[in-house]
Amino acid sequence: MIDRKHARENGLALVRLTALAAALGLAGACGGPGTDSPAPAQARPEAAWPVSREGLAFLMENASWKPAEVYAKVGDEPFYSTWSPKGLARRDRNFAVILGKGSFVVDRLAESLLSALKGAKGFSVEMYVTPDDLDQGGPAWIMCFASGEGAVNMRLGQEGSELVVTLRTSATDAKGVRASLGSLAHAEPFHLIVSYADGRLACYLNGKMSNAGTSIGGDLSAWSNLPLVFGAGDEPGHDWSGALEGIAMYVRPIKADEALRHYRSFAAKTAGRKPAERLEVQAKLLARSDIPEAWNILPYYQVVGIYEYEVEKVLAGSYSAKTIRAGHWCMLRQKKLPICEAPLGISRRLVLERMEDNPQLESDWRADTLRPDPEMPLYYDVTLPVAPDGWDAD
Repeated sequence: MIDRKHARENGLALVRLTALAAALGLAGACGGPGTDSPAPAQARPEAAWPVSREGLAFLMENASWKPAEVYAKVGDEPFYSTWSPKGLARRDRNFAVILGKGSFVVDRLAESLLSALKGAKGFSVEMYVTPDDLDQGGPAWIMCFASGEGAVNMRLGQEGSELVVTLRTSATDAKGVRASLGSLAHAEPFHLIVSYADGRLACYLNGKMSNAGTSIGGDLSAWSNLPLVFGAGDEPGHDWSGALEGIAMYVRPIKADEALRHYRSFAAKTAGRKPAERLEVQAKLLARSDIPEAWNILPYYQVVGIYEYEVEKVLAGSYSAKTIRAGHWCMLRQKKLPICEAPLGISRRLVLERMEDNPQLESDWRADTLRPDPEMPLYYDVTLPVAPDGWDAD
């Protein structure tokens, strides 16, 4: 985590400057298109993900603010694009994107994907999905490549325990055809691949085919340049709640044997994960750090502020000290959140993890103007932040 006294990682600043430049359309000035060599289109060991870069059009790995790779033409060098969070979207400790009252887009992905699809014989999307629950409907769109005016390329979502897709092809109308991809037994993480080629749609859940191969017909030549959003629909009432990571798109089909290799590869990537130890307390606010104005901390645009509390009651976990310090999201997307004005003396229920167990916070600005106390452990509040009244998710 960064503050004025400890801006100690120059590489993080460079990444942020690159992100800012990309947002301003100045990517070439800070290492934009063509600054790195293309990744070879060859198979990797199964423990490495992705298994293959053949036909790769987009890759968003789990890393601290690592730019996404976008290929406007397969075989060319990628350009590096930033993911742009909307609403309350943020990273978790595994660098997955938490989506619930938030969504995200990737700059220039939609138009580049369409360019890469020209003449392609198929399309596949891969991701690792953690739904918050199985009570989401509407459907709740995990990925939405559509406009709110009845035009659809592809929507991928959840309707209760069922996974659904709407796909437009040259054989359908502009609204596409909806199909079932299979059912979820529990709200647990799963690896997902959806693949389309030769007029047939296939879905693989955790390496196994979950549908019999739905026949739709046609190719993807009817796709057009529409908004591509993760975690929200093109119309109100279709937001999805959960976490996404390991997102890849390919302009080729993925068949059953390869789908199994992809699943095993990502399973190996996540095998060593252990949940962070949590502490739950009822606590009274004693002191707040001063939160800077957004223009004073550019190119950073998110702030975690450190607050001090009196522990009134330990609800879960173990903690013996009378006071505790916790980091809260105080600014997202350069906008201050209501907690910045939380009144002293207010009693709150806090669900906390140790700050050191949340490496995703290291690339954000930390506001800590409390009196120094190196002996006091520092925690991070993992509860959903409260957005300002009238703050939309855009």
